[in-house]
Amino acid sequence: MTALLLLGCSAAAVAPTVGGATRPAAASLPAPPDTEPDDDHDGVADVCDACPAVAGQVPDGCPQRVLIEECHFPTDGTVQFEADAATPTPPSAEIIEALARLIAAHPELRRVGVDGHASAGERDARRLSARRADAVLAALVARGVSASRLVARAYGVEAPVVPAAVPGAGARNRRVSLQILEADPPPPPPPPAPRRALPAGCPGSPAVPGAAAFPPPEGAAARW
Repeated sequence: MTALLLLGCSAAAVAPTVGGATRPAAASLPAPPDTEPDDDHDGVADVCDACPAVAGQVPDGCPQRVLIEECHFPTDGTVQFEADAATPTPPSAEIIEALARLIAAHPELRRVGVDGHASAGERDARRLSARRADAVLAALVARGVSASRLVARAYGVEAPVVPAAVPGAGARNRRVSLQILEADPPPPPPPPAPRRALPAGCPGSPAVPGAAAFPPPEGAAARW
């Protein structure tokens, strides 16, 4: 399985991730997963685990590979601000935590720009955007990111996400976003986990006429 973690432009790295929610058992399984052995503790019973020696994800129990791309962090990683304020909004605390974990997990990202922006009509927009960038940089450092990897930059109103005339533009343009400035060459992808053939009725096994269909897993979209 491969999921795409959008960071921007060209391929930079491939990293394995593991985990995920347990997939509901179907009637065609030999026994429900909670009564079958699960030696790697990944929520996929050994009988239906194509990679039983390494923790993975549903449906087949093999590790997921995440492709990271250079340049920009995802839009979901944008830290928001109230008008004329340099303190991130409370919901942005979770975003900052996620960004700190992401940077810490990828030492190949050598320099990351912490870019502050303001919306049209805010007072002293350039200085305000600098204060916003400094606030987010300090928050990332407080969460374990080395300050030497971060560069605060101020853009004022020069790089809006949406034009000022668009309804709600102010809230979207009052932000701090991250951009990858320098990254090491990508490491070679890890070798795929050894896979084994699955018995009929398991997710990923050949379809069996009359077998019950597996429902899609909840929260199937991969997030960083």
